[in-house]
Amino acid sequence: ARCQAGGHSSSFQRVIVSPDLAIPLCAMESGAAAQTLEVGGDWLLDAMSFLDFRSLYACLASCKRCLRHGSSTAFWTDWRARYFDELMPGHVRWRPMLDKALLEVSGPLRCAACAHHFVAGLRLYEARDLDGAIAALHAAAAVLPVDMPRQIQCRLADAMYGKAVSVAHERRRRRHNTVHDDEEEDEDDHDDEDDEDAARGDDSEDGSPAAEGAGSAGGRRPRSAKPRKLMEEARRLYEAAFAADPSDSYAVNGLSLFARDAAGKRELLERAVSLDGDNPYALANLGSDLLGEDTRRALGYLERALEVNPRLFYARLFKCQALAILGDLDGAILAAAEQLQLRPNDLNAQDMLRRLQVYPQERPLTSAAREAAA
Repeated sequence: ARCQAGGHSSSFQRVIVSPDLAIPLCAMESGAAAQTLEVGGDWLLDAMSFLDFRSLYACLASCKRCLRHGSSTAFWTDWRARYFDELMPGHVRWRPMLDKALLEVSGPLRCAACAHHFVAGLRLYEARDLDGAIAALHAAAAVLPVDMPRQIQCRLADAMYGKAVSVAHERRRRRHNTVHDDEEEDEDDHDDEDDEDAARGDDSEDGSPAAEGAGSAGGRRPRSAKPRKLMEEARRLYEAAFAADPSDSYAVNGLSLFARDAAGKRELLERAVSLDGDNPYALANLGSDLLGEDTRRALGYLERALEVNPRLFYARLFKCQALAILGDLDGAILAAAEQLQLRPNDLNAQDMLRRLQVYPQERPLTSAAREAAA
């Protein structure tokens, strides 16, 4: 195949760079016919436009010459920077590839790697793979030669907070379902202190809004990690992000999880939403906090959160609760059913739908609600 590059004739040759990676390389010599080059030859790296990031990174790491090319600013202009921008969920405003201050100190290749891991961490968090999210977000920070950016701090803290509450709840569940001897009961009583600290002010189920309501989700932590340790690290990260920028809505939202009283929590959530009206996690958390007090207003925040981030599963669970409180049984059933379509194994949505099915005989349902309830 032939193409025109920079006004010169070029040709592609498929070359094996590693045993499991075959890539097209473009060889070009100014004013001369295309030449066939060996693997260590002088490549025109525009040919790498045909590779995804994993293959590209493997290729760039295959030799020092490629690594020098990949570390140059010119290599990452135009579509390559846009590629990572397009991968980011719409509700995420921070783009490592477009952060000029970060690019200046880290270089474009490290920013690209950071963006790759950051996107993976966000997706894993929203899929409720908290261990995977923690590992990916640690990796996003590890490739940078600077302190962890506050944007990563907040998302990592979100995942750690969710994991802490999840571990605490799972321990409580096991104790309720298992017969222990006296020695084991004594040990469990000691663990209760950690569990209560981890889930302070939180009596929700695993996977419920409170368990993962911080919002956003290195090495993997052992399964035996104490909730208290995870919680302390999450709080430290939120505080560090807030110290770096007190106007960071995600940091303020995270700190609301550690408020000493209900009034303090409400104040922080209101502030987080005022700082960024499109922060879906702050919107969902404020909506949940208003349930039963100002449920109509709560529903507005929850619907807005889902508009910004339709994958925010716990916002939909809160929406189901809000609709039920307002007497909209049809809407509540549809919301629970929609949640189960997205997450068939969601125990909370299953439980909500079962409870809602107790009431249909009291009044007729719409055809859509009847179908969903079935």
